[in-house]
Amino acid sequence: MVGRWLDIFADGRVFEMEGSKPLRVFETEGEVKKLLNVLQQTDAGLFAIAPPGKVPPMTQTERRVIRITRTNRTDSKGLVLLNVALLEGNRTIDQLPAVSGQPGSQAFRTVIQSRAGSMEPLPEGYWTVGVVEWASGMRDDYSKNWPDGANGLGPVWVGMRCNSPTERTAIGFHLDNNAAANPGTNGCVGILSLADLKKFVGWFNDPRYAPKVAIVNWGLGTVETMKG
Repeated sequence: MVGRWLDIFADGRVFEMEGSKPLRVFETEGEVKKLLNVLQQTDAGLFAIAPPGKVPPMTQTERRVIRITRTNRTDSKGLVLLNVALLEGNRTIDQLPAVSGQPGSQAFRTVIQSRAGSMEPLPEGYWTVGVVEWASGMRDDYSKNWPDGANGLGPVWVGMRCNSPTERTAIGFHLDNNAAANPGTNGCVGILSLADLKKFVGWFNDPRYAPKVAIVNWGLGTVETMKG
């Protein structure tokens, strides 16, 4: 495919491409009126519907990606320590530790293998990252936690949606708020300290550079390997 064309993704983003180079990105959020507005703004003569799992390109204002990998370390509760890194291109610009899943359920699987209710870590794959949501409804308010029976979510939630069909839902980033009594998560990425949570939230402060893609790589061969 040559010349100028549009690449349309399931999350509602439309990239105007010139060959393999992204020129700009439009946020349609799946709304037809917004899509029509995109078509009126571009000279592109072709379009393509991106297949599930395809990673959107990174424009100059959208070039940061979250990469989640497992380490060879396990904590005293039996949880494998993860590395959550913010990448700009192939360069790591920040990182923090995390966990996922429950102790005793630390099997790392692909999207096809992973089952709902398993309490295992989120599966390997490409994920679309949402925005920072606050329990209190007020930005930078760490004083109120999201309501849940186990008090495990803490004050901040950043949801994720897998780009491939999966049984695993309600996955996101949050503080492992009840680690002392009930360590781990039901499959979310659990951040280990309030200081690291604040660092993570800082990755989203400038919406022009806030990461919109997370690459979860357990070394199972279903995603690309990125070096940073």
